[in-house]
Amino acid sequence: MKKTVSLLLIVLMALCFVACGGEEAKTPYQLYVDANQKMTDAGSFAADAHMLISMSMMGQTMDMEMDTTIKTITRSETDIDMEMLMTMSYAGMTIDTTAYYTDGYMYALAMGQKQKQKMDAADMASQGSYNIDFTESAVKESSVTDVDGGKLLSFVLDGSVMNDLMAQQMAGTGGGDDVDVTIEDVPMEVTIDGDGNLKNLVMDFTMVVTSQGLSIDCTVSMTMDAIQVGGVTIDFPADLDTYPEVTG
Repeated sequence: MKKTVSLLLIVLMALCFVACGGEEAKTPYQLYVDANQKMTDAGSFAADAHMLISMSMMGQTMDMEMDTTIKTITRSETDIDMEMLMTMSYAGMTIDTTAYYTDGYMYALAMGQKQKQKMDAADMASQGSYNIDFTESAVKESSVTDVDGGKLLSFVLDGSVMNDLMAQQMAGTGGGDDVDVTIEDVPMEVTIDGDGNLKNLVMDFTMVVTSQGLSIDCTVSMTMDAIQVGGVTIDFPADLDTYPEVTG
């Protein structure tokens, strides 16, 4: 079960890193790209995210829930700070994890255990991102509606294109060698404010993950709420130098 959960997390993380680019007018897609660019240009970002995954395999079902608060400060591609507070609940267990990234190291505290690991800033940035990254070719349907001084962007993302993009992402992390993922079309709604800043993102989709003959049917619901764009600060704990280093 632990291996299955770890595999699923790799798949979900890869899906969340499949997204952002494009160069055109003010279509819904470009409005989304612009909102992500504003977040990048601000240099720092804080958000709350909630994910509920309902899994079914071998006649058994299990729900896994994750609540995360993340802060990132990006000064350059090689100078990034991050704080992540995550609570994960599944199979009657609740696991709290606190993670920090600074000075080229990822520090983690989970279940009373501390550790630190050398990590490239680019690798950390992919793990600490809440941009849902998709190319314009993935958009099957889109619309924009004026709401409460901002705009609601609605998308339907082509599951087959998302499958291909995610496979490329997972290949880059080494996590997809024996994994086959089939994603249905993904509906997504994004709210931006009157200044074009990302405020809220909602995704609900289904997928099937197959590895070593085991298939997992998953229903995923994900929401993300922006807390702050720009001006974010992180207070690192004073005991980071006590975290033992692990390698490999």
